[in-house]
Amino acid sequence: MSCSSGEKNALELTDNTISELRDFLAQKKFIEDSALMYPGAPSEQVRASAELIINDLVSRLIVGAPGNPTKVYVLGQFELSLSQLESLDSEERDRALSYLEKIMEILSIESSDGLLNNWRYGFESQ
Repeated sequence: MSCSSGEKNALELTDNTISELRDFLAQKKFIEDSALMYPGAPSEQVRASAELIINDLVSRLIVGAPGNPTKVYVLGQFELSLSQLESLDSEERDRALSYLEKIMEILSIESSDGLLNNWRYGFESQ
């Protein structure tokens, strides 16, 4: 059975998927994580500001993804948030990247098609 690109782009969003996103939304973010060697945001103001950007993204996905269950929609939402994350220091950008990868894992998206690498490391798509 072959898949068209549209079928590959479609996401299977279940009640469990949305529940996982809600659980992720409820977690405190940009706090120390020794497993990732992340010391935590340098101040509560930076932590709260960065968390707000990630939580806003997750909230938009919880509301919008069920009606737009595609990888294109999700990556479009990522793009909106990536521009807001530009002002963060490199450690917070790295941590934000790990949160975006977690969202992709929850949604069963295997690749950002270069979006995250381009944002974080400046690799240009050819």
